[in-house]
Amino acid sequence: MTERFLLVEADDANLYPFTDTRPRYALPIANTPLLFRQIGSAFQGGVSSLVLLTPPKHVDAVVDLIGTLPAAQRKRIRVRAGGVVAAKPGRAFEPPDWLKVVYPWHVLTASLTCLRALRVKPARGVKSIVHRTARLEGPIAIGRRVVIEDHVVLKGPLVIGDGTVIRSGVYVEGPALIGSNCHLGPHCYVSESCLGESCAAEQNMQVVSSVFFEHVAFGHFGYIGHSVCAEWSGGGGGTVLFDRPLREPSVKVRVRGKLIDTGLPQLGPMVGAHVTSGVSAVLMPGIILGPNAAVGPGAVADRNVPASQMLFNDQKAVLMPCRRGVGRRP
Repeated sequence: MTERFLLVEADDANLYPFTDTRPRYALPIANTPLLFRQIGSAFQGGVSSLVLLTPPKHVDAVVDLIGTLPAAQRKRIRVRAGGVVAAKPGRAFEPPDWLKVVYPWHVLTASLTCLRALRVKPARGVKSIVHRTARLEGPIAIGRRVVIEDHVVLKGPLVIGDGTVIRSGVYVEGPALIGSNCHLGPHCYVSESCLGESCAAEQNMQVVSSVFFEHVAFGHFGYIGHSVCAEWSGGGGGTVLFDRPLREPSVKVRVRGKLIDTGLPQLGPMVGAHVTSGVSAVLMPGIILGPNAAVGPGAVADRNVPASQMLFNDQKAVLMPCRRGVGRRP
């Protein structure tokens, strides 16, 4: 019987802004807590039982989280207070490299890795409504009470959670995960993305290779590319989360005062919890917005915004007299 020790890490300043509002082990990787992804990787690798070495103040929270797993997996897991020194020599389990979430953009890369390995069993939940003109291709799992309106195109692999509403003309290109009680507005486009519970992307929004935690909402006519948005964040109409550097071959991110080359040709902003942006705001690649930060209407955020700070562009409004007849209808 193969028993291994897994170190459960809770606090990690390198993962700011996401670990400001939740522990590291609970970060969602393709809509599933990081800890569950690591446990699944261990069991798939031949480990028969796991001992989770947990910081003492997080033991109760980890026990509650493990309680949501199927009984067959719970029986193979024990939670113990302690750190890496409590592990027996040679018995520690090392997660694969793609699951070693060290910096905030690793939440995105790990989620995309999971998505690209997504296997879906086609299903349709009770009381779901699919319009006869909707086109469904590939394996798609539709939850209960889902509404799919006319002229929608869905391409799997794709999972749609309970109670989600997909309005007319939406185009979703899998692999993708759409959580429960989400809302996709008319003519919205979603590709290779993970949307958590109760997220909304309104009319003509584009969401490409991005991760939404929970309760994320963006208004109409915007673009979200290769970005990570924490819970209760969002923006007004026309918001753009840009993902491609103008001159550099890869995106660089400033973490704790140090500029780090991510090696990624595309990476959008990393948005903390409860961040808001005004209409037509532009958030440039690789910036980090701390929890409760804000970006003003029409502003261009080209640098990190600390927690609870607002970024506005200095614009001066000028009043001038109108010529006679200007603006009048003939």
